[in-house]
Amino acid sequence: FTTVLCLTQEGFKTAQAPKFDVPLKPLEVTLGEKLNLHCHVSGSPPLTIQWMKDRKELKSGENTIITFVDGTASLELRPMSEVDAGDYLCKATNASGSDFCKSKDFRYEWEIRYWSIVG
Repeated sequence: FTTVLCLTQEGFKTAQAPKFDVPLKPLEVTLGEKLNLHCHVSGSPPLTIQWMKDRKELKSGENTIITFVDGTASLELRPMSEVDAGDYLCKATNASGSDFCKSKDFRYEWEIRYWSIVG
């Protein structure tokens, strides 16, 4: 446990470690459509956000869009395909610590042809 003090206009304040207050939610996505994952994190700035799939960091690119605005971390994948099945995790880090939220069992349902995330 590390205590970090931040100087503000009101004086010194204890910095808050990141904490996810709105986790990833279960959802369904049709193959070929886009997937949007969102979670909300609070904590003292600056916050660094990382998205991972199967323990490998994702980067923004042609089919992957990562944003962090007003505490909401978002991951957009388009279009969805079979290779996108896996475990997704969002990690937030600052000088006081880190926290994460994770999707469980993200897979393609062959019989009914849609994606599902069980949170």
